[in-house]
Amino acid sequence: RRSPHGVTDSKAYRALLGGYAAQRSLPFVDAFPRFRAAVGKEPLFYNWDGHFTPDGQRVLAEALLENLSFRALVDGLAEENL
Repeated sequence: RRSPHGVTDSKAYRALLGGYAAQRSLPFVDAFPRFRAAVGKEPLFYNWDGHFTPDGQRVLAEALLENLSFRALVDGLAEENL
């Protein structure tokens, strides 16, 4: 179910994605709480296609960077490219 602000709350869907990632040893970041907290401040999605606005991109980036597993992956990739 999509809210007027484009944020969908589906615990089952998020659990499915998390399980899929875990089975494949992939990092999974549940950014929903960050998006929910940001609703009402600035638009997070464009109405015409559902892509992130710059504010939505910022919320996702913050959620990714505060996730230690994802951050370790990014740091490891950065070190490989030095």
